[in-house]
Amino acid sequence: MSKVIYHEIQNDKPRFIYLVCAVLVLFAVSVPIIEMGFGIPVSNNPLPDWGMLLMSAFIGLGVPALLLYSRMTLTVYDFGVEVDYRPFIKRRIFAGEITSADMVDYRGLAEYGGWGIRFRLLSYRNKAYTMSGHQGVMLKTIYGNEILLGTDRGDELLRAIQSIIG
Repeated sequence: MSKVIYHEIQNDKPRFIYLVCAVLVLFAVSVPIIEMGFGIPVSNNPLPDWGMLLMSAFIGLGVPALLLYSRMTLTVYDFGVEVDYRPFIKRRIFAGEITSADMVDYRGLAEYGGWGIRFRLLSYRNKAYTMSGHQGVMLKTIYGNEILLGTDRGDELLRAIQSIIG
């Protein structure tokens, strides 16, 4: 049985995510009403009624549900670090793969193109797992990769990771 050294659940999302979700839900409700209720075509080549309902339900309800359902869980075990970015990935980084861990301040939009599961611009080897904010722990691996873990409790996460890598 693995021992849990650190556990953090991040649900905080940037405020603009809620605005995007509200606009998409408004889209999901208004397009079928305009298209089918009033008979006003939304485009030159409208879909059949069932297609319009399906598309607006997917875009207007599915995407916001996915955005609002997402969360990131960081867990440091005695064997390594686990990143669970629900519903997209679950990744383990074993302690033997980590060469160093350092606290960093980062600019999510400028350095990674935003928050979430990201790659640093112009580099496939540098990944970031962030939910929001500007503080994180940068892991360097034996493979030459850099992995940024966004966190709200940076000092605790850093201490936990340093305790498992030696």
